Amino acid sequence: MGRSFWTLLIGILLLAAVAYSNHFQNTFQFDDAHTVVNNPWIRDIKNIPLFFRDATTFSVFPPNRVYRPLVSTSLAIDYWLGGGTIPFWFHLSTFLWFLVQICFMAVLFRRALQRHFTKSEQLWTAMAATAIYAVHPAIAETINYVIQRADVYSTLGVVAGLVIFSRKGADRHDYILPVVAALLCKPPAVVFPVLLFLWMLWIEDIPAATAFRRSIPALAVTIAVMAFTKYTTPPSFGGKMISTVPYLTAQPAVILHYFGQFFLPLQLTGDSDFGTFASPLDPLAAAGFAFVIIMLAATVWFARKPGTRPIAFGLAWFLVGCLPTSLYPLAEVENDHRMYFPFVGLTLAVCAAIARLLPALGLPSRWRTIVLAGTATPILVGLAWGTTQRNQVWRTPESFWSDVAQKSPGNAKGLNAYGLVLMLKGDDAGALTMFERAAAIMPEYFRLETNLGTVWDHLGNPDEAERHYLQATKLAPALAEPRIAYAEWLMNKGRLKEAIVQASLAIKQIPDEIVARHTLMTILDKANDAEGLRDAAKETLDRFRT
Repeated sequence: MGRSFWTLLIGILLLAAVAYSNHFQNTFQFDDAHTVVNNPWIRDIKNIPLFFRDATTFSVFPPNRVYRPLVSTSLAIDYWLGGGTIPFWFHLSTFLWFLVQICFMAVLFRRALQRHFTKSEQLWTAMAATAIYAVHPAIAETINYVIQRADVYSTLGVVAGLVIFSRKGADRHDYILPVVAALLCKPPAVVFPVLLFLWMLWIEDIPAATAFRRSIPALAVTIAVMAFTKYTTPPSFGGKMISTVPYLTAQPAVILHYFGQFFLPLQLTGDSDFGTFASPLDPLAAAGFAFVIIMLAATVWFARKPGTRPIAFGLAWFLVGCLPTSLYPLAEVENDHRMYFPFVGLTLAVCAAIARLLPALGLPSRWRTIVLAGTATPILVGLAWGTTQRNQVWRTPESFWSDVAQKSPGNAKGLNAYGLVLMLKGDDAGALTMFERAAAIMPEYFRLETNLGTVWDHLGNPDEAERHYLQATKLAPALAEPRIAYAEWLMNKGRLKEAIVQASLAIKQIPDEIVARHTLMTILDKANDAEGLRDAAKETLDRFRT
């Protein structure tokens, strides 16, 4: 690659390290609670073989139990290194793999440009694209979110697979190995065969029939791994998802939103309130469909000429990378961490397009480099500063959910979470206001009912509190969380027999819920039930002993 390449790459890695230097102490957020903080299985490194046999070890929350054994393995290692759920070790681990991905991206971008760009254009375009991605604030939404390291691993596997293929070709099938690892981390890697085909077709100028034939091994392995993943995923996965047609109708507008966030990342939020549309004729929905059509047309147009095919490949990566979360209805219409994988291609496309436009200025090659460097420097500084600001948002639950409540005021879950933060600070009046705003949007949300029970108890109305606790258990009868809260409330009221019943029901619903087991043992201790406490402790030890 040459000395200049490695010098610039080291500079990019250092720039990324500076941009993320204030994120290593950030607390766990959102889904980290049930996959990391309260997950008993990651607390023993000896459970690693179990992660590959039992997908229920991924989370204590049944709707989120999926088969991602390599992710759970990494969490167990971080827990072991830190001696507990110490955020620093988890963030350090994610960041180091992010830097590895950055290195592979630089190599991939350079190779994508080498056929039709000059050596100088290859170097500076590849480095500019890599640097922009490395410090883009949208990427911080994934790097700060511990459990979404799955996006890092999945993306890394796809990029590494293409890099290995571009060096060794189709005769060596070891390029599939990182892709298999990626698929064992998160499903978006399923698009690898498509990207591989387009790489051969547009970057290596291989005829379509030959490119398709050479893609078959990757396609077969991908189908086999995804079939196995689906087979091992528990039936509890999914929960209440958005209806298919409204979800699909909203996705073009979501893709348009992601595209806009690349150029102006001012509305990043940890939990979006982007919703579905009442009609596909809604102006924003129509704009989304028009945008996707324009992007497809642009991709085809750029693919017509060899010199602009890297642009076409980057645009195709962006669109194809959005497909897994666009075609499969999830619990949220959009989520900012989903930009992580598609932005690899979009960054390449934008920078390659700029490199193609610069000669039109009529400047000598040397001056074009000066103009590029002079323009890129303030952009990179601005993006890096934006990343440090997003890191600050992710610092504590209060900073995180305050930002969500401000930027996503229509998100009932976000308002509920911010209300919980206020309640824990002792601001019961402020918390009740947030809970009531959330209830107006989502009146049948079990976590909201639980929090309303707690805040009304703080405000001196135990009857109203119990009504909400009972409502929470009715809304989520198969989950442990509302029964744990109700059991703790009953315990604090001295109603120990009823508390034991609720805690026992919570354990029956979710046997792996360690908080429920701790609550039951606390209640038994208060009830002076030594025999029951001994049995509960033994059952807990037996449950999690490998």
